Amino acid sequence: HVLDTAVALGAVPPRFAAVGPPGSLECYFAMARGASVEGVAVPPLELTKWFDTNYHQLVPEIGPDTVFALDPAKALGELEEARSLGIETTPVLLGPFTFLLRSASTAPGRSPLSLLDRLGALYCDFLAELASRDVGWVRLDEPALVEDRRPEELDALRDLSRRIGETPSRPRLVISTYFGHVGEAMTV
Repeated sequence: HVLDTAVALGAVPPRFAAVGPPGSLECYFAMARGASVEGVAVPPLELTKWFDTNYHQLVPEIGPDTVFALDPAKALGELEEARSLGIETTPVLLGPFTFLLRSASTAPGRSPLSLLDRLGALYCDFLAELASRDVGWVRLDEPALVEDRRPEELDALRDLSRRIGETPSRPRLVISTYFGHVGEAMTV
C-alpha cells in the first residue's frame, strides 16, 4: 500500500533510477529489497512496523527536493482490469496525511508534513483522473488520524480537507481509519 502510493506519487528516491524506471517491477523490487547495479549496492527503503501491528511497511524518503509527479498507471490498470471482469470496485488510496507522516525526512529538522500542500494538489489531480473514468467512490486510508496530533498538524489536515473537498470534479470519498479512536482529528 505504501510502496504503491510512493510510486504513484513519484516519490521514488533518485538512487533507484539506475535499476529501472519508476513503476517497473525491477524498481519495485529494488525499493523493497535493494539491488546491485554494476557491482554497486543500491540499498532498499527502510522497513518499519505499520503502526502497532505485526505488519511492516517500507518507509518513503521525502524531502524538499522530492519532485512529486502523478503516475496512476498501476491503480488505473487495476481499475480497468476489474471492470473488464465485470467488477465495479472502489479504489483505495493511502491518504496524503498518513503517507507523509509515515515517511522519513531527507532534510534534518524538517517534517515531511511540510510538503502537504504540494502533495495535496497531486491528490486532487489523482481524484479528478478517477472521476474522469467514472469512479463513483474512493476510499482514503488515514490511520494516522487515530494517533495524538499536534495543533499544527490538525490545522494542516483541515486545510487539506478543505482543498480536497473543493475539488470540482472528484468521486465521493470515504475516509477510513483503524487501530483506534479518531479523537481530536474528528472535528476536522
